[in-house]
Amino acid sequence: MKNMKHGLKKNDNFFEDNSNLLEKQNELGLLVADHVSAMIAYWDRDEVCRFANNAYMKWYGKTHSNVIDKMPMKEFLGSLYEKNLPHLTEVLKGKTQVFEQETKCHLGNRNHSITTYTADKVSGVVKGFFVHIADITETKLKEQELIRTNELITEQNKRLANYTYIISYTLKSKSASFRRALNSFIEASSEKEKAEMLGFLYNISSKFSETVKSMNEYASTQSRVNLELARKQLVGIAKPISKLPHQLSDIKKNRPNKGF
Repeated sequence: MKNMKHGLKKNDNFFEDNSNLLEKQNELGLLVADHVSAMIAYWDRDEVCRFANNAYMKWYGKTHSNVIDKMPMKEFLGSLYEKNLPHLTEVLKGKTQVFEQETKCHLGNRNHSITTYTADKVSGVVKGFFVHIADITETKLKEQELIRTNELITEQNKRLANYTYIISYTLKSKSASFRRALNSFIEASSEKEKAEMLGFLYNISSKFSETVKSMNEYASTQSRVNLELARKQLVGIAKPISKLPHQLSDIKKNRPNKGF
């Protein structure tokens, strides 16, 4: 009997120790859950919340006292419920759901997250589902910034191609003016005519200098202007030398016996 009593006492201590251990583990589990950044929750198959950590409640702007064992998911999610309904339907069939979504938090900010619904199965029967939400807002914002940067680079490359084409075409087509004016200078029959052609060559040189200067100014600012302004600048660059053929034509008219 004495041994039996000792045995009972030992068993009582065993159950008491295990009960304390389980209680401590539960407390530690709750402590950990409330100190992680991820949002964690458990909803039963009737879509009633049975557990949620602090991050989950803060994310949705709710309180434990108003939600746990009380608030149905449709009321909890509000307008998001219809968007999430396909995923809810599938997870209650036992199928894990992973999806990304953008939501407006209770403070008015736009948040981005990846949500995972995992079915809680017991003997093949779905009793509810676990929710894990990872906040990817910062990552998403960086991704969007990278997309904008790539778009800007693409736009700048288009402008550069446009710029290069126009300048190349303009310089190539107008450089003939130099050759014609130089030939006219060589063929001039009088000092007066040579002086006239020399002045014209100087004028051409000045126009090209203006063009080169405009090109440099455009190259240093084209990345900071909109496309329409860039086009106007390109047109402006071409203008200083666009009148040269007409000027040469006027000289030709005054020299009927000379050809260009």
